[in-house]
Amino acid sequence: MLDRLMKQDENGDGKLSADEMPQWLQGLVQRADRDGDELLSREELEKMMEARRGGRDRNGPPRGAGRRDGGPQDGDAPGGDRPRRPPAE
Repeated sequence: MLDRLMKQDENGDGKLSADEMPQWLQGLVQRADRDGDELLSREELEKMMEARRGGRDRNGPPRGAGRRDGGPQDGDAPGGDRPRRPPAE
């Protein structure tokens, strides 16, 4: 997705302005611009995307997921393995 956004960089300066983005994405400039230059660098977009993922790896659960006290999550058996259905007879 990041590469797709960066393809909108019409002037090749490595940053996206609101004018280079579709209208429905222009509000992204205000939300993700960290240095106040009203442009989005690749790094600013990466940080915004990481924050939206909530620290998750691309396809995994959020990092540090689980109970705050470190105990097992619902459905977890002691030892970390989930209970399994008995084999069909």
